[in-house]
Amino acid sequence: MSSWQRPHWQQILIVADYYLAALLLLIASLVKLWTTPEPNELLQALYELNFLPFSAVLFLERWQAPLELLLACAALYGWQAEKLAWLLATLYLLFTGALALASQGYLLLPIDCGCFGNSNGGNPALLLITRNALIALPLLFAKGSIRSLTLHSFLRKHC
Repeated sequence: MSSWQRPHWQQILIVADYYLAALLLLIASLVKLWTTPEPNELLQALYELNFLPFSAVLFLERWQAPLELLLACAALYGWQAEKLAWLLATLYLLFTGALALASQGYLLLPIDCGCFGNSNGGNPALLLITRNALIALPLLFAKGSIRSLTLHSFLRKHC
C-alpha cells in the first residue's frame, strides 16, 4: 500500500483486533508472572478429564506465561504481523477449545480460565468462549497489508 492511500475500514478493524489480542495476551502473561503461583484451574480440569497428560500440565504451568509474554511483545511490535496474527488466532482458538472441553457442556456455569490470575468466581464459559472467538476470527483475515500499519513498519520508514 502506498503512503497516499488511506487504509480501508476493514483493514483498520483487523489491525485494531490484532493489537487488542496482543495487548490482552500481554496483560494476561504479566498478571500470571506477578501473582503468586497457584495451579491453573483450567489445566487441572483438562488433566482430570484426561485431555492433557501430567507432563503437558507441568510444561504449560512453567512456560505458558513467558511464551505468551514473548509472543505478545513480538505482536505489539508488529514483526511478521501476518504470521503472528495467525499464531494469535490459533492460540485464542485453542484456548477456546480448552474452555469448551473443561466446561463439559455446562456453558452457563462459571469457569475460572486462569488468564488474569485465579479469581474466586470466574465468568460463564459461554462468555469466555464467545469473547475468544470474536477476537480470533478476524485475525484469520489479516492480509499482507496489515504489515503497513504496525509499529515495526512505522519505525522502518521513519527512523
